[in-house]
Amino acid sequence: MKEIALNALDAAVRRGISYADVRLIDSEERNVATKNGKIAQISNTVSIGLGIRVLDGGCWGFAATDDLTTAGVEAVARLAVEIARSSAVARKHDVMLAPERKYEVEWTSPVRIDPFSISVDQNLALLFAVDEELRRNPGITLSETGFVCARHRQIFASSEGSVIDQTRYTSGAGFAAYSFRGGEIQKRSYPNSFEASIS
Repeated sequence: MKEIALNALDAAVRRGISYADVRLIDSEERNVATKNGKIAQISNTVSIGLGIRVLDGGCWGFAATDDLTTAGVEAVARLAVEIARSSAVARKHDVMLAPERKYEVEWTSPVRIDPFSISVDQNLALLFAVDEELRRNPGITLSETGFVCARHRQIFASSEGSVIDQTRYTSGAGFAAYSFRGGEIQKRSYPNSFEASIS
C-alpha cells in the first residue's frame, strides 16, 4: 500500500506542480446486531481509495479514485493537476503554505485482541446472551443489541518528504430495552449513547 501511495505522489510531482500530497485509505468495518432474540444485521464492508491534492500556480486541485492500478493512479494525478491549472482562471489570491517539517512515522493503535480475529458466531453468541437477559423482564417489549468494530489504515505522503502510515482500531457494543405500555414508551440503554445499528 505504501508503494501505491508513493507512486501516486510521484505521478503528481512529475507533472511539475509546486506541492502535492496523497492520502490512501483502507478501511474495514463489521456490524452485528440482534432484535428480540433474532439476527437483525450482519455486515462487513471493505473500502479502499486514494486522493491526490496538488498546488500549482497558487491554486488547489483535488481528485480521488478507487482504481489503484498504474493507469488509475496516473489518471487521477493528471486530473488533480488539470483542476489546479483550470482554477487559475478564477484565482484571486495565491495559496501560500506555511513551512512544515517532514515526518516519517508508522503508528498502530494498541489492541490486545484484533476484533476481526473474533468470529461473527462469537459476536452473536455474546449479543444473544445479553438479549436473552434483557427479555427475562416481562416488562420489556423490545430488546436490541449491537456490536461494531473497524480498522482504518491511512497513508499520507507529501512532496515535502513526509510519509505517515497509521492504523486505528475501534470497537464497541451496547444494548437497548424498550417498554411499551398504555400509549407510552420507555427506553433504557447502555452505554447511554447507544443506538442500535439497525433500522
